[in-house]
Amino acid sequence: CTPPAHSLITDYVPKEKRDEINLRFRNAVLPVYERKDKLSDERHKISEQNFEAKLALMAKIEEIADYQSERPEDWVNKNQELSQWIENWRSIGPIPFKKNDELKERLSLAIRKFNKSKNDFFKVRKQEKTQNLARKLELCEKAEVFANSENPSSHRKDIIQLQEEW
Repeated sequence: CTPPAHSLITDYVPKEKRDEINLRFRNAVLPVYERKDKLSDERHKISEQNFEAKLALMAKIEEIADYQSERPEDWVNKNQELSQWIENWRSIGPIPFKKNDELKERLSLAIRKFNKSKNDFFKVRKQEKTQNLARKLELCEKAEVFANSENPSSHRKDIIQLQEEW
């Protein structure tokens, strides 16, 4: 006769052996849970340390997000620096789950802010370059007209004026 499926295993151990076998099993299982709790505590402690480390990096990243410059080389250098800070951020292990979304959002916001400022700077520079090219083409055309005239030397003052504008 097989025991019913809903019965506990202890129901089929002789009564005089139940306490002994239950204690033996408990003593075998308890260290597993203790180690699990210890590992869980250690992981929690490490994740809190990771959180603190990421917070410190976050301060530097947010500082870079506020960066402004008038030189393209500075923007390129600052972009490389930001990339390094982000790489450092990613190299840090996990943080407490409840704090993860908020910190990730702060990081994303800072990166977007920096990239927008950098992109705006380079858009303006591109517009300036386009305007400068148009102005220099205009000066070239004027200089060519003077050079092709029948008496180029009579336009000496005009050429000097064009050179000053150049």
